[in-house]
Amino acid sequence: MQTAFDYDSFRVASPEEAKDIWDKILQQSHDAPEAVGGSGTLSKEDIKALAEKYNVSDMTQEEYDAFLDDLYERGLLTEEDLTALGHSEYKGMFRRLKPEEMCGAYLANCADFPAIGWQPGFALGQKHVDMLSMAQYEKSFQYFDEEKSEWLQSPKAVLYQKLYDVLYAMSMYQ
Repeated sequence: MQTAFDYDSFRVASPEEAKDIWDKILQQSHDAPEAVGGSGTLSKEDIKALAEKYNVSDMTQEEYDAFLDDLYERGLLTEEDLTALGHSEYKGMFRRLKPEEMCGAYLANCADFPAIGWQPGFALGQKHVDMLSMAQYEKSFQYFDEEKSEWLQSPKAVLYQKLYDVLYAMSMYQ
C-alpha cells in the first residue's frame, strides 16, 4: 500500500537543531561498545586447512562468502564484519557507523598498496578476485584522528587488515 507524503508536516531542521541531532548521534556512537570483530584465533592447522580449501589469489564471490563463513564459524568475524567485508548474504544490511566513517576524508597509504596496484572487486562485477591483493589494498585506508593527532586505519581497513593477515598466512602454504 502506498501512502501519500504529508508535505505540511515536513520541515527542514534549523542549523541549531541539526547540530543537536548530530551531537546526539555522535554521543550514542561513542557510548556504544566498540565493534572490534571476533576474538577467535586460528591455529597453524586451521591456516593449512583454509589454504587447501581456498586459493588466496583467485576466489569467486561464492568462495569468498564460504571463506568468510569459515572465519565467522571460527570466531574471527562477527555478523557485522561480514556486512562490512562484502559477504553477499549480508549486503545491504545496516550496521552502526562510527563517527570517523560518517565524515572526513580517507587517504590510502600507497606504500601499503599491492605491487600490482588497485584491485577491482566483486562489487564492480569481477567474477574472480585476487583476495590477497584486494585485502592488501583495502587495509591501506586511513583517516586523521584530530584528538590523537595521528593517522589511523579506518574501521573497515582494520577488518581488511585482519583478513589480509589470514590470507597472507594461507599464502605461505600455497
